[in-house]
Amino acid sequence: MILKFNNGKIVYFNFSMLFKYKAFEKLRDMNKFMDFKIENGVLEWGIGVDIAPEFIYEHGIGIHIRNESID
Repeated sequence: MILKFNNGKIVYFNFSMLFKYKAFEKLRDMNKFMDFKIENGVLEWGIGVDIAPEFIYEHGIGIHIRNESID
């Protein structure tokens, strides 16, 4: 997933690294993975798990997207 933070930093974060943890196993199902929202800056899924933006920011791979908008 590619995410853009308020400070303009864009990162690629591979969520599959989290699937080894029991809480995130159900997100292997694409329908469940796509059932998310951002609540108070936190990425939350309908199955009751969330991930702090700080974790994504620190562990994501910084990227530059030329001439593209992801707003």
